[in-house]
Amino acid sequence: MIKTHFKESLTSNQYVITLLSIAVSLVVNVINGILGIFVRMLSGFEKHQTFTSYFISVAKKLSYAQFTNTAIITLLVQIIVSNDNEIKLWTAGLL
Repeated sequence: MIKTHFKESLTSNQYVITLLSIAVSLVVNVINGILGIFVRMLSGFEKHQTFTSYFISVAKKLSYAQFTNTAIITLLVQIIVSNDNEIKLWTAGLL
């Protein structure tokens, strides 16, 4: 399936990297979905006077949590996949 998607022939290492990228994307999305449910549930226990303050609280917490989740998982995968001790943040698109 992946080989037919790409015009050029890929090496087995490139297949592994492509599959790892897809797996990381799926994991990040699943965790972000769980974070959304969890943050809404926890914000329900807070005493907000208006729905607006509730939604602002949820939006702030959710944006912090999802950004942190996405950044940390991407950075950890880059560290694990990196062959040498130097992390190439610029070439990986992280910075």
